[in-house]
Amino acid sequence: MDLISGEHRASEAASAYVVLAGHGAVLVSAPHRVEHARNGAVKCAEPDAGRLALLLHDRMGCPAIYRCGASLEDPNYDEASDYRDEIVRLVRDGGVRAVLDLHEMGDRHQSMVEIGTGHGRNVDGRFELTDEIVRAFESRGIEPVTVDAIFPAAGPRTVSADVARRSPALCFQIEMNVRLFLEEGERSDFSVVCDALEEAVGRLNEVLR
Repeated sequence: MDLISGEHRASEAASAYVVLAGHGAVLVSAPHRVEHARNGAVKCAEPDAGRLALLLHDRMGCPAIYRCGASLEDPNYDEASDYRDEIVRLVRDGGVRAVLDLHEMGDRHQSMVEIGTGHGRNVDGRFELTDEIVRAFESRGIEPVTVDAIFPAAGPRTVSADVARRSPALCFQIEMNVRLFLEEGERSDFSVVCDALEEAVGRLNEVLR
């Protein structure tokens, strides 16, 4: 099944982002699912992060939001962002208590997963919840997993930092090494990554409900 198009295509035509309604305390976000621009330079899309957001919604029924369209806006960098505003609204009106903001990072990094918490500010110091996410990956052999070492999501215009500042949500930026999604023969770790995120969402739902 093509989760990037198909049933979702009609709603994409009307907006720069799509919200998929769901239930539970955790919202998954993929702001870089399509190309975006930063300081005049077009940056590549992160399609696997988008696929993961859609799969988590389909598997678990969790709410999801992802970027679409051709505007090249960057919700993780632009000074103003309707995308971030919508997440804040979903927190305030929709019962969302945590955001997992999904990204892909380049293969030059040693870490396979980096979790950005704004050095604790974006998660209200709840490092025990960060540990739950770390364990979900490491228990499946995805490591090393680092926290706030490469992309701490500390910049005020990142999705995680801005939403955490403007709402009570706990916001985790999750950067996944693109090596996890490269096909080696007929194998990639995409399904393993999805299983880890599913466990993380489930655990956060249990703790935050």
